[in-house]
Amino acid sequence: MTKFQNYDLHGQLPVLSWNPIVMRCPGCELSKPDAKGWVPCWHLRMCNRMMHNPTIPVAHREVYAGNAPMRMHPKHADAPLGVKQSRVIAAQFMGDISAAPIGLQEDVFRCMALASWHTFLVLTKWPEQIVRGVPDNCWIGVSVTDQATADERILALMRTWAKHLWVSVEPMLGPVDMEDYLPGLNFVACGPETGTGARVFCGHWLHELAADCLSAQVPFYDKRTGEGSFMPEWPAEWKAERWEP
Repeated sequence: MTKFQNYDLHGQLPVLSWNPIVMRCPGCELSKPDAKGWVPCWHLRMCNRMMHNPTIPVAHREVYAGNAPMRMHPKHADAPLGVKQSRVIAAQFMGDISAAPIGLQEDVFRCMALASWHTFLVLTKWPEQIVRGVPDNCWIGVSVTDQATADERILALMRTWAKHLWVSVEPMLGPVDMEDYLPGLNFVACGPETGTGARVFCGHWLHELAADCLSAQVPFYDKRTGEGSFMPEWPAEWKAERWEP
């Protein structure tokens, strides 16, 4: 597992990244390149890079190229069990676990349940495809970009079997009113698109969402600065000590 930049809250142990499934997410194929060849999906850009990497096993490169089915990574399948200190772990951010076959999803959630001292973050665009049996130490989140995706995916998220729910508004491509959903959420993260070809972002969209979270006492995380949160406090292991409500 590797350190993960997002959610690295000041003075706390960095979040770890764990990608147990080798995959090329089929749903992400809908992300078409723009006129300059820019692919907006980070996962697809990584797949396109890794399928040509000679240091990666051929069988895995075939998966990244879309020529072979998803598979568990033999060296990563149970990696969290080897980390004895309690950590926050971003699980399968390289892709989308909900796009994996049921058996692979169950294997991942089974490992999470065994590693009960960790807190796992899962982020998906298709929460309705998450299998039952999500352990209580797994926080299921949806990725949204605007009001339409928020209305569609947050409602689906709230119908999952997960105990803890969160939303990532990234890239934020327009204003998002989540006031009606906030009572059912445990935290919200938000940030603009970055890198070459980044689309328009207006800071007041984020500020209005942050204000709604403050009013509803839902923790809010600003991905631009790596800082949070508003009321209430984060879980102890995520607390950003220099921020006050």
